[in-house]
Amino acid sequence: MEMSNPPEQSATPLDAEAVGRPASAPARKHRSLSTVFAEIEADDDLPMTIGAIRDALADRSFATLLLFFSGINLLPLPPGSTSILGIPLIIISAQMIFGLEKVWLPDFIARRSVSRSLLNKFIEKAIPKLLWLEKWIKPRAWPFSNRAADIAIGIFILALSIILWLPIPFGGNWPPALGIFMFTLALFERDGVFFAAGIFMTAVTAAVVTVILTAGERIFHVISAWIF
Repeated sequence: MEMSNPPEQSATPLDAEAVGRPASAPARKHRSLSTVFAEIEADDDLPMTIGAIRDALADRSFATLLLFFSGINLLPLPPGSTSILGIPLIIISAQMIFGLEKVWLPDFIARRSVSRSLLNKFIEKAIPKLLWLEKWIKPRAWPFSNRAADIAIGIFILALSIILWLPIPFGGNWPPALGIFMFTLALFERDGVFFAAGIFMTAVTAAVVTVILTAGERIFHVISAWIF
């Protein structure tokens, strides 16, 4: 007696639709950002060093570390803090451009301690916003291949990180930190809308820095003329 094979079932996009994504978009294989940060906040045994935080965020690699350090720089910090917290952003974005697969930090940065209260303050502010953002970030209008995206976004973030690292007064470090934040969100899910937001913040950063430098130069000339 000849056995008939069961009819072949065509693949359906049910799984993709169930998580609110287009059928062509790959499902997430990693923890959400809000989950990662909540686990760090709950881990009282985690050493408060940049290296330990890097290891705790390892499953999200470059993008999570960029988001973490750019987010920290969005907080009201003592003067000069960005000169320290901007260095990891420069190093990480440079490694993205050169195609490294794992984040490397020099020992003098990896061993640097981070205030537990500052970290918890950042996480407490970040988690509600991340939960909201995670509803909106999705693959769309992405103009790059994977490698091209790392290079392009790496170049933008490197430029913004250098500006962030400079001792710019009057809140001039806030726009580049927000720009890095937007580019990083775009990188997570290949979201072209957030990439465009990063481009916009890059333009804002350039305008703000130009205004501050121009004003500073004029003030310097006025003071010099008054003194001499």
